[in-house]
Amino acid sequence: MKFDWIRKELESLSDKSLYRKPRLHENIQGTHATVDGREVILFSGNNYLNLSQHPKVIEAAKCVLETHGVGARSARLISGTTDWHVRLEERMAKFLGKERALVFSAGYLTNVGTIPALAGEEDLIIMDKLNHASLIDAAKLSSAAIRVYPHLNMDYLEKLLKGAKARRIWIVTDSVFSMDGDLALLPELIRLKNQYGAYLVVDEAHGVGVFGKNGCGVCEYFGISDEVDVLMGTLSKAIGGLGGFVAGKTELIEYLINHARTFLFATALPPSICAACVQAIDLIESEPVLRQTLWRNVDLLMSGLKKAHAPILETRSPIIPVIFGDEKKTLDASKYLFDHGFFVPAIRYPTVAKGKARLRITLSSAHTEVEIQALVASF
Repeated sequence: MKFDWIRKELESLSDKSLYRKPRLHENIQGTHATVDGREVILFSGNNYLNLSQHPKVIEAAKCVLETHGVGARSARLISGTTDWHVRLEERMAKFLGKERALVFSAGYLTNVGTIPALAGEEDLIIMDKLNHASLIDAAKLSSAAIRVYPHLNMDYLEKLLKGAKARRIWIVTDSVFSMDGDLALLPELIRLKNQYGAYLVVDEAHGVGVFGKNGCGVCEYFGISDEVDVLMGTLSKAIGGLGGFVAGKTELIEYLINHARTFLFATALPPSICAACVQAIDLIESEPVLRQTLWRNVDLLMSGLKKAHAPILETRSPIIPVIFGDEKKTLDASKYLFDHGFFVPAIRYPTVAKGKARLRITLSSAHTEVEIQALVASF
């Protein structure tokens, strides 16, 4: 058979406790769902402010469904740009304090379109080792040379910058690292990029809506928003919708409109999603209690897990990794929690390095104190 090699590869993954398949989620209501037929509390996903189910966000989408239909019909530069795409881009730019913003159809498409459009064959991309897969793929799709520095190792980064010979140097980082839950050292990255004449590209996928006085992200939290050259992010996490964005100078946005292939050739976001995201951004600004509740939940769970002696990483985000290392032990732990009414998937290679398997707990403002204490009791 032509595909015997695939069957053997799948068997090998199963033997190594690395085989994965989607779990069926039904009847999702806030933090509760039916997964594979069992009612559980969700401690997974990235819906940090529960805005995907906020009544005002749902109503905004419904209204535009009635007037604009389900799909956007085409790519943005053909006939896919509607009034709601323009409104979302203007709202995002205002929210982040940037001149312009550009919306893509997914966060992944944002990254793999933006970086290859900017970084050419005479350029150098320098990346944190734990950057998201979309940033890694984006760098590989570019024609630039690539160097990687150990996670948060600013001394190693500076050595790379000192020895760099390139037309342009692009330092690329997540703001919140999605599997460890820790933060990029953005003030130090700003210092280094200024000292060595580099550009700084920051992906705020897990930062926007969560960090900062106004929920604008980790860049706002550190007070360095104005010094970031290319700010990217997603609309599918704290904002609760779908899509991605780039924000920055007008000339940057005009350049990407003409050069980012995932903008040029991908079908536009549905207008109803754009309307939902506009409403979600309004709520992030007008209801800071959502963020306050989220951070209260983070403190409560971190405190409880420490008392339970769970092997957690010390993080300061709604992402709390519990490191087991061994893939089978991690699967067993995930199954134990599932059997006790909690959905916390096992994260294994290649999502994380070999020997670094973990449970990745993520919190929402919708979690209650009772739910969090019950999870701690299971640990």
